[in-house]
Amino acid sequence: MTQGQDTRRCPTVTFGPVASVSQLAFRLVEDSTHRIIRAAYIVFDLAVNSGTARAIRYLQRVAGVAKDGVIGSKTLAAVAALQPVRFVERMSDLREAFYRSLPTFPTFGKGWMRRLNEVEALAHVWAAVPPIEVAA
Repeated sequence: MTQGQDTRRCPTVTFGPVASVSQLAFRLVEDSTHRIIRAAYIVFDLAVNSGTARAIRYLQRVAGVAKDGVIGSKTLAAVAALQPVRFVERMSDLREAFYRSLPTFPTFGKGWMRRLNEVEALAHVWAAVPPIEVAA
């Protein structure tokens, strides 16, 4: 031990929320169509900022499937069937309504809306990219 070294044990740190967000993003892109990948950014950002449970609920609401909290084959198929630009718009509308419903919106709303507008703008760019065909 060197002089001045702190010998106290560090508390255990868990990365549950980070792992959940990472798992959400991975689930959206693994074995998925290009449409789902184009939609993943706005869902991932929502998960980081408002939690994976809310992101999954909103994803399922926009996709029109049962809100069971599981991103399974039915959810992925429903998302793939949507037009990516419309998906981004609907996700943004849900986020904005959520932010405006919070009692802290008068204090933090300007920043939240700026972030949402930035995310939506980039998500629109991604959504407008034509599908890429990969030769087998």
